[in-house]
Amino acid sequence: MADYSYEINGQNVEDLGVVPPRSEHGEYAVTYPTGDGGEVGDGFPQCIWNFDFITDAMMTTLLAYITGQSTVVSIKTKLNTPVNTYQAYATAVMHRPKVPSEAVRVFGGWKNAKFRFTRLEI
Repeated sequence: MADYSYEINGQNVEDLGVVPPRSEHGEYAVTYPTGDGGEVGDGFPQCIWNFDFITDAMMTTLLAYITGQSTVVSIKTKLNTPVNTYQAYATAVMHRPKVPSEAVRVFGGWKNAKFRFTRLEI
């Protein structure tokens, strides 16, 4: 049984042979400052799965979900707060990592691979 709850299209990423990522989750696509010093958000939630290092096989497994530059998938990802809370999204647009500006090819794999998910909908 997997220790983490990161999923893509109903499959746990560990069961797919992929190490769990670090994730950054945002409630809104953009935020704007308000006159009283607060912030207001606009747009759909989004998240980024950050991999400090993944092997070629792991990268291939994740890229298999993407047709073209992006595709619609379902995901379950970790939220920033509360701690150790996961949220399932019925639809999310999964984007291909930007190479070489983010993901860097190294012997046996990739450093700093980031998979972006936008337009998250429950």
